Amino acid sequence: MTRLRRAFTLIEVLASVLVLTVGFSAAIGLILYGIQLSKVSIGRATALATAMSIAVDPTPLQPSAPLWTVAVPGTTKGYLNSYYIERTEGAAVTLVTGITVADVDVDVYETGKGRLLASYSQRLVKSAPSP
Repeated sequence: MTRLRRAFTLIEVLASVLVLTVGFSAAIGLILYGIQLSKVSIGRATALATAMSIAVDPTPLQPSAPLWTVAVPGTTKGYLNSYYIERTEGAAVTLVTGITVADVDVDVYETGKGRLLASYSQRLVKSAPSP
């Protein structure tokens, strides 16, 4: 004699709940990972933009010491845009009278000597102002 089945067994219900729980957990984990990746990429883009602006301007509009120290040529250190920045400018080499060249390296850290977010190097050509 055959019995008619009109409901799910407890094992089937528990198995389907387990599969749904694993699926939702994986989906939530992927969403959180995507949010973390976007935060990191935004931080790196901001750090690189900060490094590029500091490469050409060793004296940003910041309060004087202790937040920012200026040494040109030499190493300039300080905080800007919530990043710790080290800018190193080499000695200037004179190409022609009134025109000099100097190499500049900028490192941008998450915090004081924390994780390195961006590095930028540039050769600056400077000319003396006309008298």
